Amino acid sequence: MRLALVPSRTGVTHCALCLRHSEAALPRGGARAQALAAAKAALERLDAAGVPWRRPADYYAEMVKSDAHMARVKAQLMHEQAQIEAADERCVPRAPGAAAGDAPRVGAP
Repeated sequence: MRLALVPSRTGVTHCALCLRHSEAALPRGGARAQALAAAKAALERLDAAGVPWRRPADYYAEMVKSDAHMARVKAQLMHEQAQIEAADERCVPRAPGAAAGDAPRVGAP
């Protein structure tokens, strides 16, 4: 088995796996082992060549929202909460028996 880095039209190299005719018929599970060996060899070559292939340490930090955005979210939530409280204050509960159906009728016997 021979591994070779093959240049592409975009200038980026990729790992090509070259097989001899005798290795073409692999036993069951051999393809996984072959792929794993090729991947390990390719990573070793990338490390030796100094090509960065790992994610940066702060990769997931880009998904976190900024402080300015979180301040806007908090302000919006506080505004909505204030509106709910104001609506609750406007809805003063009525005294029992003061509903429209319980009012005395004018001219009732």
